[in-house]
Amino acid sequence: MTNYFSTMLCDCEQSILSVLPDGIDCSYTPRNSQIAGIVMLPLGAALPTDWQSAQAFLDAIDNTEALGRKGKYFIGIGDIPESEDITVRLGRTHQEIIGRRWTLNFAPGMSVASQYAFLQNLQKTRRNFRFWFATMGGRLLGGANGIRPDFVTAKTLYGGGVEDLEAAKLTLQWQAMVEPDRTHLPELFDIDSPAGLAPGIDGSMVNFKIISQEYYNSSTNVLTFTQNGGTIPTDSVVGIYRDGQKLFPLEYVRTGNVVTIDTATHYEGANYQIVIGILE
Repeated sequence: MTNYFSTMLCDCEQSILSVLPDGIDCSYTPRNSQIAGIVMLPLGAALPTDWQSAQAFLDAIDNTEALGRKGKYFIGIGDIPESEDITVRLGRTHQEIIGRRWTLNFAPGMSVASQYAFLQNLQKTRRNFRFWFATMGGRLLGGANGIRPDFVTAKTLYGGGVEDLEAAKLTLQWQAMVEPDRTHLPELFDIDSPAGLAPGIDGSMVNFKIISQEYYNSSTNVLTFTQNGGTIPTDSVVGIYRDGQKLFPLEYVRTGNVVTIDTATHYEGANYQIVIGILE
């Protein structure tokens, strides 16, 4: 199936060149490109009321819902190589691009039984969903209607090395004429983005205090922060880590100085760390 991210399907009609920034040699900092998260929404489920709003996505997502009326999210590491041009030759010297094909390779987490069961479900070549993906640079891609895949495969890899770990591999492919629409929405997956200004970036001096608390071999998913007098200031920067990997806001709930890890993310014996940054 073709995803229509543009109303112009071909160049049969002449069109003007679109606008560009004024001052083309201006400095620009590229965003990190690694794929960090995916949101899947069943066909028939209500779309986010505003695809450029993190809260609208959160309202459409519920990982514990089993009736197919809510979206699901998961995190991991992924990439999208260069797209493949789909061409047709119309004459000895005329070749036309009629579409492009993209492949998303993704390694999601697979530490608990529900994640493994989700992977098994995708192995049934189910394609009755639309999806969006987020990058470590804070991008969210997929547009208002998401991306419809036409090929889905999922696998579990068991390496033969002494220190090899179980790993999952998910591949999604889709066809379209142009790239999917994108927006900047780092708050959806709590992604630190290089874009934007931070205190002190203009050269002024600031005092930024870091306070950390570790929870080794935790048997509970409820973590109580007791450092800093048991206080986490509302304007502080907070990071929650499990086994060295930063968790996203969808994976925990923070109430005051108590952090409750989602049961789909927590497992017995996990090592957690709460890090807060306070601008003084």
